[in-house]
Amino acid sequence: MNKIIYFVDQGLIRQKITTADYQLKDCETKIVPENILEPAKIINGEWVSATAEEHSSLFNLKPSPTQQQLAALAYQQMTSQQTITDLQTQNAQMAYQLMTQGGETG
Repeated sequence: MNKIIYFVDQGLIRQKITTADYQLKDCETKIVPENILEPAKIINGEWVSATAEEHSSLFNLKPSPTQQQLAALAYQQMTSQQTITDLQTQNAQMAYQLMTQGGETG
């Protein structure tokens, strides 16, 4: 019968399925990680949770200046495309009015 073991890879909790006769390494455990914050550790077969500060610093990544510039350009492109769509709609409406009024103005 297979069994699940848990290990840490660069601070992140991972699992793998092994054979029943698999011998645990020092960095592995059979204990299910419950309420463990990453980056986690396994010491002597026991889970060691990260502090709240360590956990938040791992997942609160700030975008680089290049990523911020790309986001700004993408937003600008999106608003420009919306303006084009709005103008096309207005042109279509004016063309329809001219066609249905027979070209009469005033």
